[in-house]
Amino acid sequence: ELPALKNGFITFGSFNRYSKISTKILNLWLRLLATIPNSHLVMIDVPDCELSNISNLFNAHHIDLSRVQFHGRTKYEVFRTLHQQVDIALDTHPYSGGTTTCESLWMGVPVLTLTGETSVSRSTSSLLQNLGLSDCIAPNEEDYIQNAIKVTQNLTVMSELRRSLREKLGASPVMDSARFTRDLENAYREVWGKKCSESAT
Repeated sequence: ELPALKNGFITFGSFNRYSKISTKILNLWLRLLATIPNSHLVMIDVPDCELSNISNLFNAHHIDLSRVQFHGRTKYEVFRTLHQQVDIALDTHPYSGGTTTCESLWMGVPVLTLTGETSVSRSTSSLLQNLGLSDCIAPNEEDYIQNAIKVTQNLTVMSELRRSLREKLGASPVMDSARFTRDLENAYREVWGKKCSESAT
């Protein structure tokens, strides 16, 4: 079940390594929490030595700490279970998620991403495009906030997405290993063919 239906508020989640959270994306998350009334945030992998600093940052932006859950490094089982508390996962920037994004999608949790110009900042965007989730991809900060508002306004659509997302992921090119292998083999053959042609001349 979508947590927001039970809680009465939207819960965001940060499931990537804390070291991937840049100042830019953290400030954007603070704007997000300020924009969407009573929204909450779950964060994992927060080092003990950073708890005081990050708590002070939330307080400075007038975000009540009762709206934020901090977790340290978690076991895989706990990591999976925490997805049951989250409505939307938040991607890191400029280094976006790969495996972590797939984990969230597999657990029925869509991921909101701020896309960039390099491959490392577009991996989540690529995954979302393959699932038809373009509303979760933002090219700039203003669109990021607007996308979050749009996605969270319809809990019925969010609930249906939560129920169907694992099936969508399983049927998408992302998990079509046979197709991926064929494409990779064809690429090898093309490279080898070009090399053979160069050697013959």
